[in-house]
Amino acid sequence: STSSGGPIKLSQLQNQCKRDPVGYREDYDAQSRRLLSEIQILKLSPSTSPSPRLVELIQFVAAVSSSCYKGVESERIADTFMSLLGSRSAASEGQNGGGSMATSANVQLLHKDVRKACVSALILMRNKGAI
Repeated sequence: STSSGGPIKLSQLQNQCKRDPVGYREDYDAQSRRLLSEIQILKLSPSTSPSPRLVELIQFVAAVSSSCYKGVESERIADTFMSLLGSRSAASEGQNGGGSMATSANVQLLHKDVRKACVSALILMRNKGAI
């Protein structure tokens, strides 16, 4: 857990999740919520250069969800990335309500580093058989 020894690096947490998925699920969930918060901030100004932390979180959540938490969680993460890229699946439409149209309109404005990170994450998840 991150509470005992200060902040933990995402690469360390990724390895710990792989070794003990159940024991580190709470830590993974905290990072997943952090990613969703970063994405909400990004949606306010999609063309702004993203924080390096956002790209790192995208890579982390994709890798861990596709190797440790396949199924509902990896599908949720994939839908999040697809929604950000402007692709509208049934699941992302249900989560976003009417917000999908705004996301689609903003996809051209999305910073290239974020687009690249999302596409790379989806490819990784597909290659691991998670989506």
